[in-house]
Amino acid sequence: MKKLVICSMLLLGFATALASRIDLKDLQDPVKKKNYRCIGVREITSYNCVPQETDSTPDYGANGRVAVNGVPIGKTYACNFLPFNTKIVIPKLTGDTVWTNKDRTAKKCGHRIDLLLPIGKTIGLRREEVFVVESK
Repeated sequence: MKKLVICSMLLLGFATALASRIDLKDLQDPVKKKNYRCIGVREITSYNCVPQETDSTPDYGANGRVAVNGVPIGKTYACNFLPFNTKIVIPKLTGDTVWTNKDRTAKKCGHRIDLLLPIGKTIGLRREEVFVVESK
């Protein structure tokens, strides 16, 4: 019984010391530790590099080549309200994946962020919190 009490006291002391060094909120919210700036909750959709979803040159975005034979080069998105090459993350949808703005959307969808995905993949219409990656 004495050993159990001593072990419990040691564990409690260790847990208290550890908790004093770690802000538990940082463990629950990894975005706080990064160099991100929230731009709010946005509509997120996806598109593929096929003529039915783009123009007659599906491998090319408004800011250069985005795919080869329909296969995306890197993590690219289309957006009208952010400058080209702006990097974003959508933690609840794609984790720490960094997406780069290389294309524009149709004017009727100008308020959306459109992720370029491999042919056949889609995410539907989502509303998620979006963060711009600030340069250091």
